Amino acid sequence: YLGAVSVNAGTLKLGSATALGATNGGTTIASGATLDLGGFTQSAERITVGGAGQNSTGAVINTGAALVNTGLNGPITLTGDTTFGGVNRWDVFGGSLAGGGFKLTKTGAPEIALSNLRDTGLGSIEVQAGQLTILGSTLMGDPSRAATVRSNAALAYWATGTNIHNKPIIM
Repeated sequence: YLGAVSVNAGTLKLGSATALGATNGGTTIASGATLDLGGFTQSAERITVGGAGQNSTGAVINTGAALVNTGLNGPITLTGDTTFGGVNRWDVFGGSLAGGGFKLTKTGAPEIALSNLRDTGLGSIEVQAGQLTILGSTLMGDPSRAATVRSNAALAYWATGTNIHNKPIIM
């Protein structure tokens, strides 16, 4: 189908790689709502998202099969402080992330990688649980805003080449 998808409340769990329809309309996840990838990659879908999601478990999560080096592959725009989470891995891979100076919080046990996204424009980053990986060309945004890593959480860098990561790290 053609057109936009809006998740205004509750959780929308995807059942296929084409569940969000054609990529022309984009998908918006409102504060308090959650998009569950359900183990399905959304290749070029434009995602607009803000908030902590339903029950503060993440505005975008994955409860399906792990999505290593895949997950959300299109442009993502944060409209406010945003939480990513879930019980299985998923990545933001090769698209773009327009952080708008907003805070990104990572919850849940699995790894989430931000891969080859160039400058994300993120404000603060907080890794509350699991691992957040900064991969390839991804930069962490505003260097005056800290990345905080809580107990039993990890911030990893992988294949970042000559990128300079100058965001303060608080552990």
